Amino acid sequence: GRAGGSLDLEHRSADLEYSLAAPAMAPRPDVAWQRIALQGRWRGGLVTPVTDGRLHVDRLQLAGGIAIGALDATYDGSAGRIALHARVAGLQTPGPQAALLRQNPIAVEASIRLNEATRPLQLSATHPLFSLQAQVVTAGVPGAKFELHLPDVAPLAAIAAQEARGEASITGEFTWRGAASQLTLNA
Repeated sequence: GRAGGSLDLEHRSADLEYSLAAPAMAPRPDVAWQRIALQGRWRGGLVTPVTDGRLHVDRLQLAGGIAIGALDATYDGSAGRIALHARVAGLQTPGPQAALLRQNPIAVEASIRLNEATRPLQLSATHPLFSLQAQVVTAGVPGAKFELHLPDVAPLAAIAAQEARGEASITGEFTWRGAASQLTLNA
């Protein structure tokens, strides 16, 4: 890894260029990768940085039987907004249908507004089996609203050894208030 530049702790800002390259490693028995490459820049404060970068990971293994064939992501930010564009290929999940998402990549788009009090996060993820849209409040009273569309429920019903056909749309809202948290779903 390499980082160069300056940090201003008093004003919580930085002018940094950084990179990381990691060959095949297994730092824990349940975590391993073939290769990781990261490079980027950060200029400005924590709330309004000008930033950009790129991340690539090959054959990532995670705890619980989760595996990713390849992860490619880019990010950029200015004027208080940071956006991420990612592609996850070869995702394997634990369970009886571990290869369900492996055939097609998942596209992920996310953006967060660091200069707003609630630090809102917009998130979308798409795959031939689903599309997800979410708005998340990450500061203050955390919460989320989401919409999940399943164009064909049959592959997901097979996970529970059930037969079902058709499509489904699920909307939901989650509000986190400690013991008084609330989840509302409509399908």
